[in-house]
Amino acid sequence: MDAKLTLKLDADVVAAAKQYAQRQGSSLSRVVEALLKTILEVDRDRESAKTSGPAAALYGSVPELADVDAREAVEQYLSDKFD
Repeated sequence: MDAKLTLKLDADVVAAAKQYAQRQGSSLSRVVEALLKTILEVDRDRESAKTSGPAAALYGSVPELADVDAREAVEQYLSDKFD
């Protein structure tokens, strides 16, 4: 079942996207739909990897890189090693 969606986008982006869709032999609506489906599939796969399979037990055991202050980690390591 199709549903109507109104988006407000940069005019240059819309023009380029329409040309892209035309070259692909498709409509802009179908191109956007395909992109959204891809995004949702990748997100679903990422979420699934967090909760199933061998990697699930390891998920979250390593801190996010953004959460690690590299300088502080090195200083702490050296302090622990040489004190």
